[in-house]
Amino acid sequence: MIFETKTPKKWNLPASYLRQYNDERLKETLRAFNNLYGGNAFITDYFQERLIIDYPRMLLLLGYPEELALQKGFAFFERILKEEERERMLRISKAAKNFLYRYGEKWMNLMLFYDFCIQTKDGKELVFHRKKMPYKLCKNGNVWLTLSLVRLSEQPKPSPVVSILDVQTNKRYELVDDMFVPSDVRTLTADEREILRLMELELTEEIICEKLEISRSTYYRRREKIFEKLNASTLVEASFRAKLLQYI
Repeated sequence: MIFETKTPKKWNLPASYLRQYNDERLKETLRAFNNLYGGNAFITDYFQERLIIDYPRMLLLLGYPEELALQKGFAFFERILKEEERERMLRISKAAKNFLYRYGEKWMNLMLFYDFCIQTKDGKELVFHRKKMPYKLCKNGNVWLTLSLVRLSEQPKPSPVVSILDVQTNKRYELVDDMFVPSDVRTLTADEREILRLMELELTEEIICEKLEISRSTYYRRREKIFEKLNASTLVEASFRAKLLQYI
């Protein structure tokens, strides 16, 4: 599922964690969110590969009993998802997990948005809109618990956009192929693209400035802006992401 594709071999979960985040406490958290969001929140426990549900409104809309979801755990999603949607979720999962681990200590600010198609018990297709956020990590960085806020709709097809929002800075990242890049990466100017193209040719700073008839300070300023927009720290990384976006 999202943020984790399989159970890690080493969890490093102290007994105190398991006592602190027991089922009753987790259900109290869910009740608070369900009161705010109309009963469509649930917690995913990746350690025990299970779902924690307090108010099964979503399941009732799908036509499935709460007991089935609790019994099946992760396997419940295999029942309501087509094969292509399961594969898509795994790709999102891998990219989101990699992004989360690179983001550092501010991971709690992140919220993942994505849609996918699900099937009700009677075979009807609905669009599942999901907001998912990490709720608790283990000491070694593995995602243990996530909190999901969901809603269902009958729109023709799900949105192809998959994004992560930093709720503190309001900065958004969108999934391009297999990585999340800043949404404003698409605003790379023509001048910035030309500098990046010349950098890709391994030309010296002096030659680039001569070709473009710009000063060194302008070159440095534009290069810094390119790296910032592409969320890159090296030319290799910037070039790779620019190629994904067909800039060069």
